[in-house]
Amino acid sequence: MIADDPVLRARRRLRAFLLHLALFAVVMVINVLFSPGGSWGIMAIVGWGGVLAIHAAYVMGLFDIFSQTPPKDPDEGDEG
Repeated sequence: MIADDPVLRARRRLRAFLLHLALFAVVMVINVLFSPGGSWGIMAIVGWGGVLAIHAAYVMGLFDIFSQTPPKDPDEGDEG
């Protein structure tokens, strides 16, 4: 089925990540413009940046190792 195509899934993941990154950048620029002396913005950058880093790891496929079955041993099951 087309929905199971890994290339399309990867493109959707990347598009979602880029949207997340763009929103992060816009909000942080607005934060700096409207409260340049506020130290609470650092906590927002660290918190949201951590979530963004996890999202980047997901997009790169680092969490796929938990959902895949291990490769089959080619010597296993050979009775001949």
